Amino acid sequence: MDDLLENNKLIAEFMGGTIEKLVKSSDTLFFIKDKVCMGQPQWNIRYDWLMPVVEKINSFDKHGVVIHFNRTVISTHFKNKINIISSKKDESLINNTYKAVVEFIKWYNKNNKK
Repeated sequence: MDDLLENNKLIAEFMGGTIEKLVKSSDTLFFIKDKVCMGQPQWNIRYDWLMPVVEKINSFDKHGVVIHFNRTVISTHFKNKINIISSKKDESLINNTYKAVVEFIKWYNKNNKK
């Protein structure tokens, strides 16, 4: 499966959404809070999709997102250590933020298993 689909699944699940493969179609149906999206959600190209994810990360006590002019940094305080999840300078700020969010969610899922 391509990276975009996998990354979007990670974000959808992080946001409390569900993903269903349509039986008679190659499309994937995403249910994310008050949105239903057939095909790819647009977290990587639209701020109105991405910013609620950033806000959720910022709502956690020990995590913070800082968006600079050319990169996005997410800091976490976990087990008495400060971890920095940072996007590299890329072609666009939204892409930087999207990549940092995906890396944070991967880190979060790994470190917050129940």
